[in-house]
Amino acid sequence: YKLVSPPFSMNDLAEAFSTALDKKVSVTTVPYDAAREAFLGFDFQEWQVDGILELFKYIDEDSPITNEANTGDIATITGEKATTVQEWTEQNAAGFK
Repeated sequence: YKLVSPPFSMNDLAEAFSTALDKKVSVTTVPYDAAREAFLGFDFQEWQVDGILELFKYIDEDSPITNEANTGDIATITGEKATTVQEWTEQNAAGFK
């Protein structure tokens, strides 16, 4: 089974947070080298940083590994549709205020 949410972009996520929090949230793209240095500066292990950046690159490249379009398995298993990013941000907005 593939248990994934419906696909969304970082701009979709920012818009969903903007709506849920009633304030403007925008996306900032950070170069990989700067992200690496930031993670290392927060005492992440190098192997962890390598894995995180690998995942970010897959996302940025629209890889099918991280951008699964088939969300039907959740409904098959649970009988309910997968939660959208908009629904998730509304349900969890209080934790970000």
